[in-house]
Amino acid sequence: MSFQSLIETIFNQTGKTPEEIAKLATEKGLFEPDVKPGAVVNWLKQEFTLGQGHSMALFGLFKSMGLVKASEIKPKPQKQKYISRKSQ
Repeated sequence: MSFQSLIETIFNQTGKTPEEIAKLATEKGLFEPDVKPGAVVNWLKQEFTLGQGHSMALFGLFKSMGLVKASEIKPKPQKQKYISRKSQ
């Protein structure tokens, strides 16, 4: 499925353009720096009954629109690998 067809499906399902949804999310405070991406995705799923893929596509679009800054998305810390002393 192309990105454009994802956006068209979202419009058909919600009756709203991505810009209208972004405005609602902004009004809800979902683009504040302390809000995690999962909160935005969960809101999209609950508010508009979108699936995970459509919600993530919208989140990616919001990010590309500059509504979500990449620096606000922190990668998960990597776990330390255990090194056995016997193997040294």
